[in-house]
Amino acid sequence: MEKNRGVIRELLKYEYELGHSVKEAIENINRAKGAGTVAQRTAYEWYSKFESGNLTVEDNSRSGRPREVDREAVLNAVKDAFTIFIS
Repeated sequence: MEKNRGVIRELLKYEYELGHSVKEAIENINRAKGAGTVAQRTAYEWYSKFESGNLTVEDNSRSGRPREVDREAVLNAVKDAFTIFIS
């Protein structure tokens, strides 16, 4: 089961605010939530952000494909394309 990214980030932030090292944070989270819950690379990346003063745990906005799909828009596009193809 994939763990919720937001929860992992909040746990990392909590560990950071307690003054725990990255290693301690990884050990604590994996002990509490199960082995492999947080990867070493993930923990170091988030600690680096926190140390730079960025304490938000949200993803930065970026261009590209949206994470969520507007199903109605997709269905309408398919219907329109199908209508053109049939005509």
